[in-house]
Amino acid sequence: SVQLPASSPPPSPTAPPPKPPDLLIVHCANLPPASPSKPPEPPPEPPDLKSLPDEVLAPSPFPEPPPKPPDMQSP
Repeated sequence: SVQLPASSPPPSPTAPPPKPPDLLIVHCANLPPASPSKPPEPPPEPPDLKSLPDEVLAPSPFPEPPPKPPDMQSP
């Protein structure tokens, strides 16, 4: 029972603990900077879609049906 506790403590606190935290800290630090630089791009898109919601919503579901009926009914 003396060998287990003596050999267990040294390896644990020497490498295992220090490694996990380092990896977690690096990921966390990389995430914050990455998110702020990405948000700026998405914003520009929303405005464009809102500017012409009819064109984006109409062309997707039925791009031809709507324009054809009016043209044929006019003449």
